Order: sequence, then structure tokens, then C-alpha cells
Amino acid sequence: MTITTYMLDFVQHLEVWKKLGYFCYAKNTATNVETYLGFIAYDASPKQLINLVLADGTYDIIVRMSGYIWREVEYYKRCRIKITGGVAKNIKPVYVSNGGYLQDEDEAIIEFDYLEQLGATEPTQFGIWIGAASPVDTSGAPDYTINNLGNQKYRVRVSYTVAQVVAIRSVDVDGNKGEQLEITLPVPATTPDSPSGFVSRDYLAESSSF
Repeated sequence: MTITTYMLDFVQHLEVWKKLGYFCYAKNTATNVETYLGFIAYDASPKQLINLVLADGTYDIIVRMSGYIWREVEYYKRCRIKITGGVAKNIKPVYVSNGGYLQDEDEAIIEFDYLEQLGATEPTQFGIWIGAASPVDTSGAPDYTINNLGNQKYRVRVSYTVAQVVAIRSVDVDGNKGEQLEITLPVPATTPDSPSGFVSRDYLAESSSF
């Protein structure tokens, strides 16, 4: 396994006195045992650790910046990998964010986007599941799908007549699903019919004519 520069170039424009480098660790998610992998100097080229050996399992790879820095800018980053047969793979696509909706009579316009995340696989599409209550079951086929067109705002119209819960997950080429984002849709607002025998009048407009 190799830790390369794409995992290290996440510290941008931090107010520091001096950056010394990066401490790298692997934390086993099943046992919570943290293994020290090594140190990478800030001015090293290339910035990487090579020929690392870890037992099969799921790990959080943690990179902590080291240096003479203000306490407020101490920083670390992590990504999750799964090692099978000595081969490491990222195991989850990105998670969606900024979910919301706009009401349009008996339809809801669902909105969401996503941010590229360190260590996450690239999604090929986004699945949308509709359920009566939270948490929504997303084990089956989604009710709607949207192809990944890059980092942008996504919208889809959903027709409904009763309160619903919408679940959104990113899906990569291997079928792995990202974390679930849910949006609760209330009962659609409707305009009540006027009672028979009554006629509505605009009294404000009429009063302005005097």
C-alpha cells in the first residue's frame, strides 16, 4: 500500500509558523487499534510512504499535520479503505449534502449536491428512494436515478399526495452506496374550494375606488 501526495495536499493557506510534515496512522475500525505508519517531511518529494503492510481489514488512514502552528489550525484528515488479499480499496462513494426541496402544488422539487471527498470513490449515479417513514429502506432499486454529471446542483421532481420521506445516496460503479441523506416532505398544501352559494370579492380593490 502507498500513501501518496493526493492524501497530503489538503492543507491550504493555513496560518502556521512552520510546517514540519505529516504523521500517518492506520486505525482498524473493528478493534480501534491505531498503527503508526510513518512520518513524511513537508519538503519531501514525492510525499509518500511506500511498501506498507497491513493485515486484511477495514482501516481509517489518518494523516496529521505536524509543525510549529497555532493551536486553532492543528489539522488532520482521514479516509477509509478496505484491504483484501493485501490490496487496498476505497469502499464508499461520496455522500450528498445540502439537501432540500421546493413545493410545487402536488410535486416536490428535490435539490442536493455533493463535494469531492478525500478517499471516496467517484459515484456513477445518485439513487432516490421514497418511503413512508425514516429510515427509508434503500436496499432495493431506487425510485429515481440521476447520472453523475460532476460537482453541481441536482434537481428531480417527485409527485406525492401524502407525507413522505426521501432518501438520497450516491452509488459507484461497483454498487457501493454512500451515506444516506433524508428529506421529509409534509402533506402537500392545497387550496380549499369555496363553499357553494358564496362569491369571493376583493374588498381591498373595491375600497381603493372610493
